[in-house]
Amino acid sequence: MEKEAPEDKIAVIGMEGDGLDHLTPESQRRIAAADLLMGGERHLARLPGSSAERIVIGSNLKEIAERALSGLKEGKRVVVLASGDPLFHGIGAFLIKRIGKERVEVIPAVSAMQLAFARVKEPWQEAALVSLHAKPIENLLPALEQKGLIGLFTDETNTPDAIARFLLERGEAGWAGWVCENLGGIEERVVAMTLDEMARGQFASLNVVILKREKPTDAAGADRPVRWEGVFGIPRRSLRLPKAQSGVDHEERDPRDEPRRDGASARRHHVGHRRRFRIGFDRAGPSLPGGSGLRHREEPRGFRADRSEHAPVWN
Repeated sequence: MEKEAPEDKIAVIGMEGDGLDHLTPESQRRIAAADLLMGGERHLARLPGSSAERIVIGSNLKEIAERALSGLKEGKRVVVLASGDPLFHGIGAFLIKRIGKERVEVIPAVSAMQLAFARVKEPWQEAALVSLHAKPIENLLPALEQKGLIGLFTDETNTPDAIARFLLERGEAGWAGWVCENLGGIEERVVAMTLDEMARGQFASLNVVILKREKPTDAAGADRPVRWEGVFGIPRRSLRLPKAQSGVDHEERDPRDEPRRDGASARRHHVGHRRRFRIGFDRAGPSLPGGSGLRHREEPRGFRADRSEHAPVWN
């Protein structure tokens, strides 16, 4: 069959599973008409009959963008194959940034994350979705504190067993989850397991992990080791402050300030018996220079605090 006229946009087409039956007629037409096909090895392997030039996508993303753009300018029909939704932690966003929206067309498929939540039958509109692909495993930490349901993209370093060990080492024993392997393929496998079981397991390279908190937040938090950080070494957990929260008022009270039975204060003539502080945090840590995370809203009259020793000095 004779090919149609060249397209004026690079087609970024999402694929799922092992076959091609899930592809829309438009996706199948664009792939069949392609002069230049780019994709992962497993994506290109599904198209043995294509005579188009092939380029394997790996860590060469800059080269892929340059070659796709030059092919388009040469009048070639360029197709980039990706997994699931190319705009969800995929190559689509990178190509749009490098080449421009006006030169890219995205045709998505069902994403692996969407399939994973469907397989375990968990609503995911409130879930935290985190990609650990080529990223530090510590990127998981904010989601652990903010959400009770988390979906994770993994890679060859941040594998399900490595993630489970990371959680256990931090005392996050209140989680369980599922490992969803080869979603949409003939070797698909979805297994529910505890963190201990996950830490000892071996898994296919293509997988998505879903974590769900099994214990209430307070119960799970009790399992965590105390982390000495925040204001003057006070554990953040004891302050009951979210990391990203700012502008929270706290009062420091002395037990001697409580009223006596006769209604008087034990220190009613004691100047400086009550101090108000304003504690502020931002995403990067303490909000003030010097790392104390503390700033005085007001100081009592007649009282000056020595900043280094925190001892009262009377004027």
